[in-house]
Amino acid sequence: MIMPGAIIALLLIGYWILRVDYPVAFAPIIAGSALKKKSFKLGMLIVTIATLLLVSLNYIPSIKFEQYLGISEVVVFVAVAVAFGVEVITYKISKFPPICYSFMGALTGCQLFITGSVNWDSILRVTSSWLIAPVIGLILGAVLYKIYMSTIGSLSVNLYKLNAQLKHLVLAGSIFISIALALNNGSVLLFISNVIPNSYGVAILAFVVVFLFLLFQRKSVAIIYKMVDREFDINFPASISIVFSTSIVLLFFSFNRIVSLIGLTATPLSVPSVMFLSLIGVGIVQNKEKIERSTLRRMVISLVLSPILAIIISYSICSLLGMENLLAHGQRWVKSGDEVDLNLVLFLAIALIGAIMLFFFNFQQKSKEMNQHASMSNQQFIYENQRALNALEIKTILAENHSLHNRLEQKRKEVIDVALNISEQKEFLETIYDKIKSVDGLDDSQRKDEVIKEVEQILFQRMSFSQEIDGFYTQVEKLHKDFSINLKEKFPNLTVQEKRLATLLRLGFSTKEISTLMNISVKSGEISRYRLRKKLNLSREDNLIRFIKTL
Repeated sequence: MIMPGAIIALLLIGYWILRVDYPVAFAPIIAGSALKKKSFKLGMLIVTIATLLLVSLNYIPSIKFEQYLGISEVVVFVAVAVAFGVEVITYKISKFPPICYSFMGALTGCQLFITGSVNWDSILRVTSSWLIAPVIGLILGAVLYKIYMSTIGSLSVNLYKLNAQLKHLVLAGSIFISIALALNNGSVLLFISNVIPNSYGVAILAFVVVFLFLLFQRKSVAIIYKMVDREFDINFPASISIVFSTSIVLLFFSFNRIVSLIGLTATPLSVPSVMFLSLIGVGIVQNKEKIERSTLRRMVISLVLSPILAIIISYSICSLLGMENLLAHGQRWVKSGDEVDLNLVLFLAIALIGAIMLFFFNFQQKSKEMNQHASMSNQQFIYENQRALNALEIKTILAENHSLHNRLEQKRKEVIDVALNISEQKEFLETIYDKIKSVDGLDDSQRKDEVIKEVEQILFQRMSFSQEIDGFYTQVEKLHKDFSINLKEKFPNLTVQEKRLATLLRLGFSTKEISTLMNISVKSGEISRYRLRKKLNLSREDNLIRFIKTL
């Protein structure tokens, strides 16, 4: 029979590893290279599953949780639920809480309650491993970066060939970190799958890994790219150095035979702690601060707080549930006289809690995405409005420039007309002067009279101002184009002189002024007004000027 508690436990632990440890492990690779996303994700999934299968089939040795062997499914599930709850709490402190540390702390709390004691020597060695592993990562990060810069970084080779070789190095680093992550953090998943009887554990573990990867791989990739922008804004040499240093540390603490040589024990590690300390090691060589101190400080607090909280909470839950004998025996806990399977009820209750937590996380994420989308939409709206406003301002400026150009052109024409008028007036006066002066030299009185009459005729013609008046009417018609059109449409029988009279009356000229402009007498001007009234069909009571202004 497949136990549902172990499957839910696999899902919870796998989800958290995929959310925190997986993005941190692969963010430096994305930051330092340009790998194809689809092939990269598929390749890492295959390497991870293959490594887990080889370990589960005992082809590769892995971390053995010897102090927790023989543990029942109920205890495992309680420990996972507690660890997951602790991670939810400490996630508010740091974005990189250690699920493996919380899980082991929860197991220790259950063991302390059920057996009444714990293996303090084992706890000391595990804790020492947790403390020393990041320090080793710091040293390795600095050393590998130094080696890279003194060898590959100083080579004077063709850039194309160097890029091709570096792609192989990136691929090797990707495979290396995948294997290391599967052997180290994957040991927790393997430990939980061993609780499942009848050899179903391996198949269920593979199914859970694929299921979680397909379900959350987009979110994981999004988290990776956020980390690339924030924590891992680094160059290629730094990314390769911290990937290989982290992989070496994870592998080193995955094999008990090797790590026991320095008096420590194989244990799952916090990938962010090792990775960030490796990044600090690279920063020491570069003489740069690679990670914010506040981020590092919050991560250290979560590393210390997570296992302690897990021990306290799991011990308290065991006290409430009364699970004294479930560490060594896998029997079901049923209340005397009750036929209800309380073990299953416990599974469902904690599963419900886990589901609520997952829903809460997804709801928060969706709310955040919706807010970001709304913010982006608002920014786009502002941008579009600003662009439209800028276009309107440009059109206004162009229109003003065009108007200014037209006014300048008009002024230029007026200046030219004034200059031409002055020149014409000067020529006219010179002509008159010459004719009058010629009279003084004439002895014949008849000839003098002829010259005087000629001058009078020239002056009379000049007094008509025909050219100036024609120009004046042309300008007036341009300025009052609508009036001229309406007058022509409504009263097509009006003569040119009558139209000019109506225009002058609209402009407010008196009868005397109109007579002068039209080169007629005042009496003739009054007669013209009378005739205009008749053609406009106005009675004596109607005001001519008021009527004309309404057109």
